Amino acid sequence: MLVIVTAVSWQIYDNRRNLVLEAERTTGNAAFFLADHATRLFEASDLALLEASNAVKAADWDTLSKDLVLWERLRGLSDRFPYIDNIWLNDSSGQLRMSTVALPTPPSNASDRDIFLAQREADSGLFVGSLIIGRVTNKPTFLLSRRLSADDGGFRGVVSLTIDLEYFTSFYGSLDLRLDPVITMRRAADGSILTRVASGEPDPLPDLPLPQGSAAGMTTLSHVADWTSPVHAFRKVERLPLYISVAVANEHITRAWIAEIWIYWVVAGAAGMALWPLSTMAIRQAAADREMKRDLEQRVEERTKQLTAANAQLETLFQEVHHRVKNNLQVITSLLRLQAARSSDRETKESLQKSVDRVHAMSLVHHLLYSSKELTDVDFATYLGQLSDNLQSAYGTEGQVAVRIEVGDAWFPLNHAIPLCLIVNEVLSNAFKHGFPDGRSGTIRITLTDQDAGFRELVVMDDGAGLPDGFDAAKGKGLGMQIIRSLAGQLGGTPTFENSPGATFRMRFNPDSETPASP
Repeated sequence: MLVIVTAVSWQIYDNRRNLVLEAERTTGNAAFFLADHATRLFEASDLALLEASNAVKAADWDTLSKDLVLWERLRGLSDRFPYIDNIWLNDSSGQLRMSTVALPTPPSNASDRDIFLAQREADSGLFVGSLIIGRVTNKPTFLLSRRLSADDGGFRGVVSLTIDLEYFTSFYGSLDLRLDPVITMRRAADGSILTRVASGEPDPLPDLPLPQGSAAGMTTLSHVADWTSPVHAFRKVERLPLYISVAVANEHITRAWIAEIWIYWVVAGAAGMALWPLSTMAIRQAAADREMKRDLEQRVEERTKQLTAANAQLETLFQEVHHRVKNNLQVITSLLRLQAARSSDRETKESLQKSVDRVHAMSLVHHLLYSSKELTDVDFATYLGQLSDNLQSAYGTEGQVAVRIEVGDAWFPLNHAIPLCLIVNEVLSNAFKHGFPDGRSGTIRITLTDQDAGFRELVVMDDGAGLPDGFDAAKGKGLGMQIIRSLAGQLGGTPTFENSPGATFRMRFNPDSETPASP
């Protein structure tokens, strides 16, 4: 009987020790994963802020506050990310000028908010504010902000976005972590909590402090028989003054321990009334089952780590490739511009400028891939919007020529996106340069429609001066026409031009086809 009691006691002790180790693994792995998740989330949010700030650079506040097109653009940007609640634009006095909450903009002022004060004093980059109750939404949230600067570098206002705290509650809850950990995100500067999600109810833990100056760490039980201390792991969010902490209450460890050890007492009781060999067999079987379970969990955990690391490495590699290609193309653009500046021949300057536009069109593709979560496919609508803005700026047609883009939700892989985008660049460049002479106003319309048998039709039409008499696209010997014909062939398409009465470019194509489409 003494042997049975000793064996059961050891199993009970070992069970609690294993639960403590499991709590340490759970909190440590979760803190690492969630800190990385927060890094990606705030990087994407920062890109949204930069896109919003670029959208409002040129307009004055009075015009901007009534711009329905801008409001719809910001609304679409907000809806793209499930964790962004709303986007806000405040002028230098703190007055709210635009918000995706509603248009007309509801009255509000953020001049006393920390996200406004920090950016007014100096450009603070991406600033993470404290937990607040929104004055317009009356919801708990926190804000991310970036400074808006005037052309002279002065303070123009802030662009900010509110984070939906329900996203964290839903996401953290979906992880289904064992031992019901409490997950907290807090600011490093003052230790204030931004969000706190407890898997179990009620939340059993006090507010646990974070050691100053540590990027990561863990506190745990002083010994197996410690019945009060929690297991607490924390990790700093990369490049931001934020921490993620994951803690398991001691009482949750004890509760799981009690739920698991009752079987040992049942076995011990049965063994006391049965034969000694039977009790020994049962204890050994229980130990073997636990060892098998532990081994399986270790193998699953190791495989998960390998897959996570491989996925992260692949994502980093893709982003690095697109980033380096974009930088190399920018170097080429700078060299071409330098050569154009040193040339005194007008035709040479124009040829070099066209080359700059073509290189920039390719660079823009890689910029979109590097800046988005999609590492292999290009959002055609977003690309066309940025390309037309760049070309209008280059040819000085802002406010003179309107561009209408109607391509729907079109995405193309890189090997299709590059030739397609270069074709549009050539056609748009010619339209801006030749289609609206002497300050003539007009409209350029770009459409992409689905056709039968997997084909698509790209149309670029304008209501400008039209094509010159005798123009024949098939016989055109200019570099631009040669580029268009060559790239159209890569897409299985044939380009055509016509007067209607302005110029119309049309290409029916199927990138997966081995032969060009009939015009």
